Amino acid sequence: EWMTSYLLHFVDEYISVTNTTFSVANITFETAHKEAIESATGRNDCSVHLAGGALFWFTLMTTIGYGNTAPVTDGGRALVYTLGFASILCFTSLISRAGRICLAIFDDFAHRVGAKRLLRGVWAALFWLSLLALWLLVL
Repeated sequence: EWMTSYLLHFVDEYISVTNTTFSVANITFETAHKEAIESATGRNDCSVHLAGGALFWFTLMTTIGYGNTAPVTDGGRALVYTLGFASILCFTSLISRAGRICLAIFDDFAHRVGAKRLLRGVWAALFWLSLLALWLLVL
């Protein structure tokens, strides 16, 4: 209950501040809101933003998903769900392939220096676990 009263108090203060701010410009919050809704046609000054689209798709493909943008229309959602699922599968296979290549390079290196213990069994598990711990400490 205290949270509800706090939120109501916060909203009241926000409205009074915005009304004061807009009153300085001789418009009210309601007028500014009405004008913004009426002028937001989605057609004026709308263009493709390549960097924004790339960021959206990268966060979707890597399953980070910040949640700051999302499709609004049903068609947009269907497109993102379908192509997003396909791109997640493709990105997973890419990461898998990159991991196999890194492991092959390490295996070759371990064979050349004679560290065959690091290739199988408990020693290999401990080695990779310690590398993970070091990596997490760096981050």
